[in-house]
Amino acid sequence: MNENVNFMTYLDPKLPEEMDNDEERLMRILLNLLLNSQKYTTSGYIRLSIRFLNINCSITDSDHSPTKSYVKFEVSDTGVGISEEKIPYIFNLIETD
Repeated sequence: MNENVNFMTYLDPKLPEEMDNDEERLMRILLNLLLNSQKYTTSGYIRLSIRFLNINCSITDSDHSPTKSYVKFEVSDTGVGISEEKIPYIFNLIETD
């Protein structure tokens, strides 16, 4: 990583110890986002935030729970950003510039 770029993380202390997820797909998406941040950020920061969210639902689902729990993964940086025309393709791991 460029020495002018500070890598920061935030892990919500409320995160569960275990989660049901597609670990391989999640890792590929996060890695792709982080590598793109590294590629286009020459100074400033890259931040990975992982937050635990409880969302109140107005309509209960089949388990009759009015609250859903989610984990939000967010990559932010001070890089040049993604052009509007490329946003639909950010999860295509095969395409390159």
